[in-house]
Amino acid sequence: MADIILDTNVLGDFFAQYFDAARGNRGNGEFERGPFLSGEAASEINRVTRSFRRHGDSAAGIVVISSFAFVELFRKWDAITEGLVDFDRLRGFMREPPEWLSIAPLDEELVPSFFEVPPSVYVGGRFRSIDWTDAVHIATALSRGDGHNIATTDEIMLGINLPRRVKCF
Repeated sequence: MADIILDTNVLGDFFAQYFDAARGNRGNGEFERGPFLSGEAASEINRVTRSFRRHGDSAAGIVVISSFAFVELFRKWDAITEGLVDFDRLRGFMREPPEWLSIAPLDEELVPSFFEVPPSVYVGGRFRSIDWTDAVHIATALSRGDGHNIATTDEIMLGINLPRRVKCF
């Protein structure tokens, strides 16, 4: 079972496709490469949704959204969603997410995982600090154990050599 954790920009693209009847179709269709959603991330989301449609459970993993990602999404709403996501639909989604998706809380359970996030990473020929907002997504992935994935467009997050086989793409 491998979960996929969505970073904020990827989350905006995910919602645009989720609510698009021709693509994600609320998890009944297929997600595809988009402006922020990589081909690999789309494949992982499709693996989860297909498995859930076939077996009715989360044996293949789930899609995970940090509750903090919603805060970031709302803060940058226009830039990230580009008018492709209706706020009322999103409100309904948050009240009743699909069974193959989890909205992970930002709580004291994440504290041990924050200690595993390095303070900086060597990217582009220099050391760059890891933003605390990115650390939330990384800690969320680490708190879930080994073998999970983070879908991100952030070059700093992509440059991190994460412990316990958490992979960014």
